[in-house]
Amino acid sequence: MFALAWTAALLLASSPAMAAVLGRRDTTASCTGLPDGSNGSLSYPFTLLAYNESNTAIPLYLTYGVPSRSPAASEWVVATALASAETSNLYPSFNLSDGYLTPQAAAGTTPGIVPWVTPLQAGDPFTLLQAIGSPYPASIFCAADVSAEYPVLSINNNADGFSICASVDDYDLNIVAYEPVDGSSFYTLDSCYPVHLSIVPYTA
Repeated sequence: MFALAWTAALLLASSPAMAAVLGRRDTTASCTGLPDGSNGSLSYPFTLLAYNESNTAIPLYLTYGVPSRSPAASEWVVATALASAETSNLYPSFNLSDGYLTPQAAAGTTPGIVPWVTPLQAGDPFTLLQAIGSPYPASIFCAADVSAEYPVLSINNNADGFSICASVDDYDLNIVAYEPVDGSSFYTLDSCYPVHLSIVPYTA
């Protein structure tokens, strides 16, 4: 994985705007060990942009993933495109509170049960579960202040763990995976490349 140091094009050292957005050091466990100014809560909805090593920005979407084996549940993935026109962009933004990442439904829609993030381990795709019953979300996220234009999404106290990979059966999507490994049934490792997930304020 590539280091947190950004190229000069993205560096805004000691940016007053960044300080105002992120505030002082956060004590949320999901921000432990990250730079000063990192925060487990943000006051605004946001979208995610993936930046690769050449600083090319790639918009990300929350879309349908592999159908769950349970008739009472479905899985969603973070990908570079929507699975199909029929899925529409039901959840165009996210909120972050106390380390919990929550999808926000589009204005005027009634999507039903909101997907939640389950604990992610090395090798897992960035998956959210939509299921009947009480949710068990994971407080594992942080807006990491890496002195760039926007804060970067961190998971498990690691802002360097994300990659984009070609999925095996998620509607031919390129999906986000956490610390991808060989032999995954969700994606092909040879297709993966590391990215940072920038947190960009959402405007409808």
